[in-house]
Amino acid sequence: MDTVSTSHNVSRRSARWSVRLSGGFELIELSGGGKVEPTGKRDRLLIAYLALSPKGSQPRRKLATLLWGDASDETAGQFARQ
Repeated sequence: MDTVSTSHNVSRRSARWSVRLSGGFELIELSGGGKVEPTGKRDRLLIAYLALSPKGSQPRRKLATLLWGDASDETAGQFARQ
């Protein structure tokens, strides 16, 4: 799978994204064509994981474990809320 497209409602407007996961990570906002550069590995992992998830969502606890599994539950939960 080279690209995944998804939409996300933000403040009553719909944003459409294209995500390339193989051959290098790439995230493009389709309406403006602007490339978005996530700053960290966890940011890219989160975007990829959600793009491949049904309906583009997962429970916060599952994401916290995925991204900060080595941290305590409380600390991982705080990171996920941010």
